[in-house]
Amino acid sequence: MDFECEVDVMVKDMFGLDLRIPIYQRPYKWTEKNISELFFDILKAKEENEKKEEKDKLESYRIGTIILHKKNEDDDKEYYNIVDGQQRIISLCLLLNILYKLLKILDDSKDLKVIEDSEGITRYNICKNKTKLEKLVTSELKPDQAKKEYLKYIQDECGFVKIVITSESEELAFQFFDSQNNRGKELELYDTLKAYHLRNIPDSNNYDKNTAVEKWEEAERLSPLFESLYQIKQWSKSKNGNRSKWKMDDKDRFFEIFKGIRNNNDEYPFKNYHLSAREFRQIDMPIIPGEYFFEDIFYYLELYEKIEHLCKENFETEFKNLGKLKNSREGKFLRFKNSGDKYIYDMMKCALLFLAVKFGIENIKKRSLVKRIFNWAWILRVCYGRISKETINNYARGIKSNLDRNLKLFEIIGDKTEIKQILEEELPKPKTIENREDELYRYIFEEE
Repeated sequence: MDFECEVDVMVKDMFGLDLRIPIYQRPYKWTEKNISELFFDILKAKEENEKKEEKDKLESYRIGTIILHKKNEDDDKEYYNIVDGQQRIISLCLLLNILYKLLKILDDSKDLKVIEDSEGITRYNICKNKTKLEKLVTSELKPDQAKKEYLKYIQDECGFVKIVITSESEELAFQFFDSQNNRGKELELYDTLKAYHLRNIPDSNNYDKNTAVEKWEEAERLSPLFESLYQIKQWSKSKNGNRSKWKMDDKDRFFEIFKGIRNNNDEYPFKNYHLSAREFRQIDMPIIPGEYFFEDIFYYLELYEKIEHLCKENFETEFKNLGKLKNSREGKFLRFKNSGDKYIYDMMKCALLFLAVKFGIENIKKRSLVKRIFNWAWILRVCYGRISKETINNYARGIKSNLDRNLKLFEIIGDKTEIKQILEEELPKPKTIENREDELYRYIFEEE
């Protein structure tokens, strides 16, 4: 049996378990509003139960569902990783510890080691919520007898639905984590990937998981990087990239790509080739699960930021002259006045990133290649008055453009073996000019 389910497991029994928070969990993010709702929901349930005349019909208050993964240490001692429900568990720990302290009761509750995140989100929210709970307990539960009754109610009458995953493999645990957290708003798609690939690093491996998590959380540009990588992988095969301004169009495809090759027992030559220790990376190659994934992403992230600076160095003056940039206090990245220009700029960065990974950034820094990619991207602004994500997606795939010929640039980059072969490709020209921008048109074609 892969998992067990038990209803109405009381708080005192739940905290009697050796509970631990696995490294793939996100930071503790409950707000003062969340913590206040928990406090008053329990208080209201307690007061309503006290009003019942028939005490034998008292109902327990269900706090929610907790999903745990049962594990064994080397000495066969059991412990439980919290797969889902860590926000409530941490919050209840805070509330119980405050009650113990105020009532001067020896704290026999289980200590829960909370994973520190690099940005200090967990520490900040714990401190803030602890202060909020202390105020609520002292103001709403007077005298001490009220605190004792509230504590007893939490321990004896508040319960969970407890799901325990008993499979030795963590695959089922991850699937639960994946399905639970993808329904919320806090966890980004790429954070689920972090969890998945951490799981694929064996404990026997010397790879420093904690350092990888810290670097991941410190990274500023993961979201645009992953959208760029996804689009490059799709466009290089003439498939749809992301066509929506607001969300990922195809989450299943996103996860299929970035979870990479399954490291199972299938003896296929292509899998053996890619799963062997490789000394190079290419964006259009399959993802290798585990530590290689993190090494690749950190490399791409560093390169992505260099591409940002490369574009800024080469085109900031031109964009200002064309009136396309808006003022930015940060000044670190280029900021565009309308979404259409930003979409074109992002597509241009995708092409440059693809080239930089394949040929090396020093080799693409030559003005001729960077300018050629600029020209290819910004022809769109001359051709169209309105630029949508769908416009970008079609153009990058080499279809449905208002040009004299279509150019599948990403497919070409994937196929070519020399930079000069890309420079030899003839750029398309507008069949008609809908959005007449003479200055931009001249800048694009002056050297063509």
